[in-house]
Amino acid sequence: MQGKKTECKLPGIDTIGGQAIIEGVMMRSPNAMAVAVRRKSGGLVIRSENVKPRPENSIWKKPFFRGVAMLGSSLVIGMKAINFSASVYEEELIKEEEKNPKKKKQKEKKIKKNKKQVEKPKRDGMSPFELIFSVTIALGMVIVLYKVIPLIFAGWLKDLSPFFANTVTFNLVDAIVKTCILIMVLWGMSIMSDVKRMYQYHGAEHMAVFTYEADKSLSVDNAWEYDTLHPRCGTNFLILVFVVSLFFFLAIDPEWPFVWKLSLRLLLLPGIAGVTYEVMKWGSKHMDKPFVRGLMAPGLALQRITTSKPDKGQVEVALAAVKEVIEREKNPSDGKKVYEIPQDSLSY
Repeated sequence: MQGKKTECKLPGIDTIGGQAIIEGVMMRSPNAMAVAVRRKSGGLVIRSENVKPRPENSIWKKPFFRGVAMLGSSLVIGMKAINFSASVYEEELIKEEEKNPKKKKQKEKKIKKNKKQVEKPKRDGMSPFELIFSVTIALGMVIVLYKVIPLIFAGWLKDLSPFFANTVTFNLVDAIVKTCILIMVLWGMSIMSDVKRMYQYHGAEHMAVFTYEADKSLSVDNAWEYDTLHPRCGTNFLILVFVVSLFFFLAIDPEWPFVWKLSLRLLLLPGIAGVTYEVMKWGSKHMDKPFVRGLMAPGLALQRITTSKPDKGQVEVALAAVKEVIEREKNPSDGKKVYEIPQDSLSY
């Protein structure tokens, strides 16, 4: 069934992006972000706020630089969205405890034992310190997994055989190890039930984005026609980063000290991110070309791990986030906006 075209697409904004979170989806447009989270009761919690636009003459809106800026802002906004969804999830757990007298008594006993524990006022979002700390820990883990370990392994093979001392083969080993680690991490996470749910919301997010980009009415029936694999997904970005980095790292001699090789790889990251963003942006607009489809194929294949077919209720959540971000773009307002949609007002 083909859906009717509508005026849902925002003028000048052909694409929007998103992210799966705990029992929900975050959507972002150039000037706004919105989060939709499903409560256990069936209702939705919606939160939105403005995103400060960059001046038109800003260097961070120029090719290559915009990719670096987008990556940085996506990290911060993504962490805030996950934090909000976690707070909603925590509220649900507290409500369950209050309904269960046994669990409530156990919690009260724990509080009495720890006299230093005090009730903290509820906050919406992380403090600046918590946000910086969380991002730092996440980046540290990424550096160890995808920089330190592959470099150590490539160096070990280089010492075993002169064949791997060549700049090309050395960096190929580095890239292959990174890819294998990524696949193992993503597949290992998919075994966890909570992550499985998040991968379903990831699929729902892509289906909602496809619906917006096709300028169709934002209904579950229309979104249901689309695939869960999207060429502009962050999973594609990661694989393309590995490909682009191969060319950058050819300038680094495998015989240099380990600290030098690691430091230069880290210093080149912003440039790699900038180039990768431009490649992905261009590629997503030229998926009709066989070469581009081949370039995007590994990332799309990996999305078969990071996305799953959602249920219609999950698609409804993703569409709610899209609708809210559109509303925020059309009618900007100061500060954060948080409201709930009761279950009886929803279809799924």
